[in-house]
Amino acid sequence: MNGKTFCVLVTRLIVVAIFFWLGVPATSADGGLEVQDNYIESDFPDSVTFYLSVSSPAVIDAIELEYGTTEITCGSSSAKAQPDFEPATQVKMSWTWDFRKSGAPPPGAHLWWRWTIKDEAGNALTAAKQEYFFDDPHFEWQEIRSDELALFSAVSDDAVNQTLWHAANEALELLERDVGARPAGLVKIYNYPTTQDLRNAVVYTRDWTGGMALSTYETVLLGVNQRNLEWGEHTIAHELAHIVIHQLTFNCLGDLPTWLNEGLATYIEGNLSDYLQMQFDQALADDALLSLRSLSSSFPSSSKRADLAYAQSRQVVGYLIETYGSEKMTALLQVYKEGSTYDQALQQVYGLDTQGLDNEWRGSLGLSPRQVIATATAVSIPTLAPYGASTPTAAVSSTPTPTSAPTITYIPTTTPTVRQTATPLPEPTAATLATPTVRPITSASDRGTSPLVLILGGTVIIGILSAIVIWTRRVR
Repeated sequence: MNGKTFCVLVTRLIVVAIFFWLGVPATSADGGLEVQDNYIESDFPDSVTFYLSVSSPAVIDAIELEYGTTEITCGSSSAKAQPDFEPATQVKMSWTWDFRKSGAPPPGAHLWWRWTIKDEAGNALTAAKQEYFFDDPHFEWQEIRSDELALFSAVSDDAVNQTLWHAANEALELLERDVGARPAGLVKIYNYPTTQDLRNAVVYTRDWTGGMALSTYETVLLGVNQRNLEWGEHTIAHELAHIVIHQLTFNCLGDLPTWLNEGLATYIEGNLSDYLQMQFDQALADDALLSLRSLSSSFPSSSKRADLAYAQSRQVVGYLIETYGSEKMTALLQVYKEGSTYDQALQQVYGLDTQGLDNEWRGSLGLSPRQVIATATAVSIPTLAPYGASTPTAAVSSTPTPTSAPTITYIPTTTPTVRQTATPLPEPTAATLATPTVRPITSASDRGTSPLVLILGGTVIIGILSAIVIWTRRVR
């Protein structure tokens, strides 16, 4: 073997050794703890099950699972579980996260988990964090994406998808122009073929749900097709506004007054419907407008007064933007982000508290200042959106829309704002499909690098380098 051939051979051996040293997945920690399996199976939307197979020369006596989501919260979005198992040197186990008990993340959420395993010899292994994309496997999703929006639609009609995409982008332009807000992160929009399909994808929801804004997940869920497309254009704008405003104002000290939150979302939809405009005009003529302070918490449970609450909130927001400009509205939302109280924020930006704004707005309509302020009791009950037709329950009403899908907005105090259909659409639902098992590939980094592998790899490289030195001296 000549010197050139030897050098080529040695170079190849060094490359192989380096790949062996850095790339071989380590399967054990100090003491020989070894993970064989680490994956998730999804039963969308009800649960996910975590699977683990691990062995050790010593008896494994402690296993802990830490898991969570990427939800935007003030507290921790993680939890820990200590699944039951029989201590042994070889353990195969599973643990199910039941969303019917804890509440479910929406489609498109990112879940994460990691295991910590200990044995009686004192050895411990913490696996690297794994992530799983919690998607709805029952449908084939068409995707339209930009830097700010991602529309996933299970509707095959390109005209429907393009109309929704156009409506969403128009809403973003209006938010930027009149509110000074753009998405701070990617907003995901999932559109199901029918409102029933949407309800099937959510663990707990009302029977009339047609759309949802899950602000803490930056996700909108819809059920829009050709038959309710005009309604869908309004709804996607309304829910998208909720997401963007939440991104702009989220803090852990306070929230927005309901009249401002819902008023902005309704303003972004466009002009009031004929029905809501009629409700507002009648209340104006009768001097029966609701006090703005009473609309700072929950809207009224009465269907007719709830209609008026949405219409009035939209008009107050429009008055602020048209009178003081979009810069002031942007400044107001920034002050709320700092955790200011309702009155403090208004006073700082406009020089008016809630009552002062109410009276100034009333004056612009030709009404006298309000003398007595009615204080509403905050209640966690459904309230109405700008569209609807019939009254399904005493707490919910609706007004006519040009489609067969009347809508409401459900405003819980501790859960995401939900925009819903008042009655199920007369549409067939998709057949229930079996949920496939999704098993992410576990990478080498999930288990760390074994000291044994490091030692062997280092020894091989040192031996090769020594051989090079000896050969060089002999050649000389």
